[in-house]
Amino acid sequence: MDKDFKYIKPIKTYDEYWNRDCFIVPCNILDVGRNIDENKRVALIERLDFTTGEFIKHHAIVYKKTVEIFENLNLNVPIRTNCKIIKNVYKNGLNFIIYGYYNTPAILHKLFDETFSGDNDQEIFINNYSELNHWRK
Repeated sequence: MDKDFKYIKPIKTYDEYWNRDCFIVPCNILDVGRNIDENKRVALIERLDFTTGEFIKHHAIVYKKTVEIFENLNLNVPIRTNCKIIKNVYKNGLNFIIYGYYNTPAILHKLFDETFSGDNDQEIFINNYSELNHWRK
């Protein structure tokens, strides 16, 4: 897997629907699974562990309209996109939600290949994810 996810700083934003702060992070969709309800499905994603910077697998929610977008664009897994992280106040955890298709990591890939030697990957990752790590505690 490309290591450029470490160079993409999570974006903090406010979600009007959920009425709370959230973060947008890059991910790879590895599989789209069973239906949760008439609008949502379970997805298996690969994302960075927020502490170590290593890739880990995690379950996320993907909206059926998003799956239709993937199909209309003839995209096959793995699909590089972004997911929104929202605090789940009922279960004291985080929800990962995928909606739409965003190819930011692929756009930035060439830039970072030329800019960084790889010697300071972990330092860049720690700096980029510090605000998210503070928020999720």
